[in-house]
Amino acid sequence: MVMLQLLCRSTVVRRPLQAWTICHPCTKAHHFAYCEDVENNHMEQTEKGHLIAEAIYDQFAFRYFPPALRSFGRAIPISLSLPQTLMAHQIKPTNAILARLIILVLGTFMWIMETFAPDPKISTQEIFQERDRTEKKFFQGERRRLDKDFPSAFSENHREVPGICPF
Repeated sequence: MVMLQLLCRSTVVRRPLQAWTICHPCTKAHHFAYCEDVENNHMEQTEKGHLIAEAIYDQFAFRYFPPALRSFGRAIPISLSLPQTLMAHQIKPTNAILARLIILVLGTFMWIMETFAPDPKISTQEIFQERDRTEKKFFQGERRRLDKDFPSAFSENHREVPGICPF
């Protein structure tokens, strides 16, 4: 709590084009309110940020889903993003029912894995490091091929957006 009070004395709240003011009173609720204020009011909307966010969501779908399921694959990270992030980057939210279904399924899956599955004996990083050379080269080549094909697919899907392409 002492650290929280020290932070509060040095923290300032500012809205765009307004003067800096000191935070008072210093409580955890105040800090939560401050964080929400920053998330809700202090994110600049830019076309470049919009295209980068679109590229991130599209690349996730492009890399991990077959062409027929890419719109569903794109909906997963969008459904898991904060509404403030979507608003700041001008990303259209997914269907509310689909978003709730995705959150329910992923949450249930994680709960089941955490509750009932045994802890792994070795980490994912160690599994990747233990692969033989041919397996490593195959997966690396596949990732590179997908990454090489992505810019043209992204440009094709976002042709109507004028301005700067992130690729």
